[in-house]
Amino acid sequence: LLAAGVVTAAKYHEYIGPHGGGPIALFAASVGGFMTKLGIPEHVGTTFAALAISAFALTSLDTATRLARFSFQEFFLTEEVSSWRLVATNRFFATAVSVAVAGVLALSGQWQAIWPIFGSANQLLAAIALLAVAVWLSRVKIGNLFVLLPMYFMFAVTISALVLLFIQNIGRQNYLLAVLALGLLVVALGLAGLAFSGMRKAEAAESGQVHAAAQK
Repeated sequence: LLAAGVVTAAKYHEYIGPHGGGPIALFAASVGGFMTKLGIPEHVGTTFAALAISAFALTSLDTATRLARFSFQEFFLTEEVSSWRLVATNRFFATAVSVAVAGVLALSGQWQAIWPIFGSANQLLAAIALLAVAVWLSRVKIGNLFVLLPMYFMFAVTISALVLLFIQNIGRQNYLLAVLALGLLVVALGLAGLAFSGMRKAEAAESGQVHAAAQK
């Protein structure tokens, strides 16, 4: 997302001051100032920019809540049926738990402590996406080298970053970040192992089919 804004130095310092409205107000005013160059009244441009960034924040929050709810439910989705599993996988209960945990984290101020881990988690998500595509291509017998190479790179970068984060935060006695980094590292290695195992099984099955066809 790219946006152009125009704001004077005086207004900039006014908006970033303790009573200036903060970054959102500054962004809206800057975009409104830029829109005046296009013949649009400043108050219209400012209102539009404020509405756009508010909608972006709300849709991002909605998406994050849904993903958190899905992840929470998947922890308890098994073939075994029990009353507590039915409660845990209920969409309303899972949503309430997700929102409550996020609320506690936000109100405690500890979200700032875990923010540095976000970059590694984001890169891990990209690696997992490439991993899923690579496994699928392997199962449908399509060459997946063009996916494997960037996947290897993403995993190497992510795992290296997580190892460094773990070592650095252990040294700083920031055990929260160290535990989170270690957890993500275990998840990354576990998913990589499962995926590579799946690809090997697919290749073995294909080799077995070829061998059986050759014998016939």
